Amino acid sequence: MLDIEQKLKNDTTGEYKKDVLSKLSQTTMEVRTELNKGLSPDEYTRLNYMLHALETSMKIVDQY
Repeated sequence: MLDIEQKLKNDTTGEYKKDVLSKLSQTTMEVRTELNKGLSPDEYTRLNYMLHALETSMKIVDQY
């Protein structure tokens, strides 16, 4: 079990989950801002994959 999984399972107040989701959300907004700046195709692809990973991570964390 990963450390984050253990912390989420033991998070009785929901504060850890809230903090993780907040950080993921902030990073998602930063990546979206970068995507809207007009990037090279390779950079756009890389950031688009990162955006997808962040959004998926948020869905997984939200399930705890």
